[in-house]
Amino acid sequence: MPWIVICLWAGLLLAGFLRRFVPQAGLGRDPAPAHILSAIIILAGIAFREYAIRSLGKFFTQDVDVSEGQAIVQTGPYRLIRHPAYTRTLISVLGIALGMNNGLSLAAAAAGFLIGHLYRIRVEEQALLASAGKAYAEYMRRTKRLIPFVL
Repeated sequence: MPWIVICLWAGLLLAGFLRRFVPQAGLGRDPAPAHILSAIIILAGIAFREYAIRSLGKFFTQDVDVSEGQAIVQTGPYRLIRHPAYTRTLISVLGIALGMNNGLSLAAAAAGFLIGHLYRIRVEEQALLASAGKAYAEYMRRTKRLIPFVL
């Protein structure tokens, strides 16, 4: 988990630096619409994560851990994506960066998210493949990692 946190903070710190020192990458003159949209996106991200956690139920853990006989949850957001809690983080990070009203800040925040989370996702998927085998491999073929129908 520390790796993810370090990458997220690095991306957000770089985003703040870029906002301050590269203002020409701004997304518009009036930041109010970006701030309002940012708040809505952050709240949507938080709500989506809670939905994902509730869908996992007793199988939700903070650490990569597969229980004996663990079912592959395929309800709620897990019907379309394998890592909806991380999708929530992506949504919230992009909402924060959008609030900075700077295109380069948005890119830096997204990069920090991707660098930290793609490694964690790989580790989780290897653990689930080792535990659930063919069933999880089939689930992987039917779903995307973070964004339905895209990624």
